[in-house]
Amino acid sequence: MRTPSIKQFKLSNDDELICEVLEWDNEENSAIIVRCPLCIINGEDLDKQMRFYAFKPWMGFSEDPEILHTINASHIIGEVTPSED
Repeated sequence: MRTPSIKQFKLSNDDELICEVLEWDNEENSAIIVRCPLCIINGEDLDKQMRFYAFKPWMGFSEDPEILHTINASHIIGEVTPSED
């Protein structure tokens, strides 16, 4: 069984995504194939001095985890492997 490649991306439009990468871009194709891309939403509760995070589907009507998405690699400005926490 292969280990999923979970990555966090910062996009040029300021979206921040977390997803499973199935296929990376290459010299012939700039598309990255991903599964379950979730947009990271952050907020603050100033009264409690807390920051919180939530996830929502990146594409509004595609909550099915079997649907694959493509991300154009030229729109990614940052990438990291997120911590397990």
